[in-house]
Amino acid sequence: MKFKGTLFLLVVFLALLGYVLFFNKGEKKHKSSKLFHIKKSNIVEIKIKKGKNEVVLKKVNKRWDLEKPIETSADYDKLQEMERSLKKMLYERVVDENCKDFKRYGLVGNNATEVAFKDANGKEYKFFIGDKNPSGDYRYLRKKSDKRVYLVYGFDLEKFKPDVEFLRDKTLAYVNLTDMTDFSLKRNGEDFFFKKEHFNWYMKRPFYARMDDEKIRDMLKKVEFDKVYKNIDEKKDFSKFFKDPMISLVMNYENGDKSVLEISKKNPFKKYPDKYFGRNVETNRYFLLKKDVVEKLSTPLADLRSKDLVEFYPFEVSGITLKNSENTLILKKKDDSTWILKVGDRQEDVKNDRVMDYLGKIRDMKVDGFIDPPLDLAKFGVENSGVSFILDIKKDSRSSGLKLSFGNSNKNYVFVKNSLYPYLMKLKKEEFNKIFVKDDFFKKGGKK
Repeated sequence: MKFKGTLFLLVVFLALLGYVLFFNKGEKKHKSSKLFHIKKSNIVEIKIKKGKNEVVLKKVNKRWDLEKPIETSADYDKLQEMERSLKKMLYERVVDENCKDFKRYGLVGNNATEVAFKDANGKEYKFFIGDKNPSGDYRYLRKKSDKRVYLVYGFDLEKFKPDVEFLRDKTLAYVNLTDMTDFSLKRNGEDFFFKKEHFNWYMKRPFYARMDDEKIRDMLKKVEFDKVYKNIDEKKDFSKFFKDPMISLVMNYENGDKSVLEISKKNPFKKYPDKYFGRNVETNRYFLLKKDVVEKLSTPLADLRSKDLVEFYPFEVSGITLKNSENTLILKKKDDSTWILKVGDRQEDVKNDRVMDYLGKIRDMKVDGFIDPPLDLAKFGVENSGVSFILDIKKDSRSSGLKLSFGNSNKNYVFVKNSLYPYLMKLKKEEFNKIFVKDDFFKKGGKK
């Protein structure tokens, strides 16, 4: 019995070996080589056909569009990847130098995938993708008017399929955080304008405010990476749904381009009651999207703002002034980067590490809330305030001042105004007490 089992396995092994040898008959080994020698001119058209399915894609002004079987924008990233693959596609080896029957490799008929593409000079290239090889890692390929059969890594060919849903654009809107200069966001009667300055985000409308860079990026990344739930291909005029959109996001870029996402107040597709109706203005695409995108774009303004009491780098500070009803405490950095303390007519050296530790704590302080303009500064006691914290900043041979004015307080908070911004902030009393320390804090041998 054992002999019969061993004999059976031997027969199966020999059969598989014969199959592999048969398909590699006439094989001539090469080093991996490029299939197409395309000049620097870009590829401008790609056609993919398999059986009755066919797609035609064309590049227009650096953007790829689907032209057949429907007219819509294509997935830019997938087409860029496809274009790179065509330019760099390698074959592992030639399986058959002079093939007389392409059918046995799956390179003719409805099972073969035909790919044709043109470069900017109008030159056309064409090839056919056939079956997988016995190992399953590679596919057979032939070029038009070429009798050779090539073996090409299968992963490089997977993207070449006439699948509209695979190739069409499913982004909500184009988002490039690196090149974005500013964006406006209108939502339910609110109108905001945000601008990037020195890699940081600020609100310019309805008033000037420092934003939380991470929160702004998270909101925009939601638009960048979320996908359309369902594209709407009906040939109807849906523009009436966007005359007064619920949300309008307009993003501007360094090169002058812009991208616009609009979300309607109404969804005309009752089959999808929990989805929202959206439009990409640049590509004139209509689609349904999930509510979590709407929720992200509806993030309350207070949650998008920076909670930092004040922003600075401790090493840029050249002077500190603490003023209250009792006295004025002044710290100055000398040319040798050591610090001196002045209180009235008295002057003495202080410990550098105490000053830097103090500045670090101030820099890390967070506020608990805001009171936005228009507001009466006198009502909150910050106008002509006798209690203040002033920083002298020296950067790139330029000097500037930054002032925090402290006003009235309630049970939990002290109201404070940063000289850079038109709004008030609420600072917890325990944090306020950390700012107005005694002069002994900075002295050599003084207690922290």
